[in-house]
Amino acid sequence: MTTSEITYNAKGQAVSFVGPDAVELFRVACLASAMPLYKAGIRFAGTMTGAEALKDATRYTGVKYKRREYDRAQADLKVWIGTMKSAIPQREI
Repeated sequence: MTTSEITYNAKGQAVSFVGPDAVELFRVACLASAMPLYKAGIRFAGTMTGAEALKDATRYTGVKYKRREYDRAQADLKVWIGTMKSAIPQREI
């Protein structure tokens, strides 16, 4: 499948992320939501360190983050998420 879409229920909650772009959006949303955990010293994704999370954020934002710039990375990822979300078709089920 090459097309992507996000489906929502009647309450406005995302139900499914279908297709490569939508799945990548979900992945980045998880990464952004994990930034406060990394800031607190907690590993969100098992073996991924905070430095690796910042490096992963750079992949999407194009900004190279210094050590412990989790707040900045999270803010930049949220902008990326908003842009991507507006580009992916959405429908209510």
